[in-house]
Amino acid sequence: MSFFAGLAGTERADPRVGDRLGGIATTYGGGGKPSVWRGDGAALVHVARPFTPEDRLDRFPTAFAGHTSRLVFDGRLDNREALIAALKLAPADAARLGDGGLLMAALERWGIDACPRLIGAFAFAWWDAASRRMILAVDASGGRAIFAHDDGKRLCFATRPLAVLAFPDMARQVDEVAMAHLLLGRPIPTGATPFRGVFRLPPAGLLVWRDGAYSLRRQTSAIGSPIATRGTMCMPPASCWTR
Repeated sequence: MSFFAGLAGTERADPRVGDRLGGIATTYGGGGKPSVWRGDGAALVHVARPFTPEDRLDRFPTAFAGHTSRLVFDGRLDNREALIAALKLAPADAARLGDGGLLMAALERWGIDACPRLIGAFAFAWWDAASRRMILAVDASGGRAIFAHDDGKRLCFATRPLAVLAFPDMARQVDEVAMAHLLLGRPIPTGATPFRGVFRLPPAGLLVWRDGAYSLRRQTSAIGSPIATRGTMCMPPASCWTR
């Protein structure tokens, strides 16, 4: 599986953030050369590990939508043909697109509403510079994961939980409630991790961050009620905590 990580903040990104993300990717990316992008207010890193033949057509972090957006992607799309037909792409054009490129075409056409159309095992992060939003999404099967931390000024995330702890100023503390569940052999609360302040997007999770606040909802409910917001996070079945 490929690895990616990144951050978005309310303040201008530290000039050293590219080197720091590169270091995180080198340590936790599982091998391969990190590719880093840094913009005004956000930064992304990606380590490619091709999984399907189409993966070799993709290069991340990739610009699209007139260079106003950047994308990192891991996984596969199982409904390529349906997406190609819905996008009305010529066969020759579709043949040049990896799954990540096809995702970019879908996001450019439908925006966030593209997410419920996606079938497969995937995770992606999309920086929309025009609206200064960071969008994180994972598939409904739980085949790919994104872990994140938000402190009201900065959202940092990665496809591995220890990589989130490697960001500067992370507390690196154990979550006693989650650890108690693990020690008692009980399922860990949905969205929780063994690390305090680090949460996992639930299956079909769609997180939208902007100006220091985020909402988290199911992709299948584009206009439904959020299942989480910054400051209070409530997820089924019964876990709820504040920070």
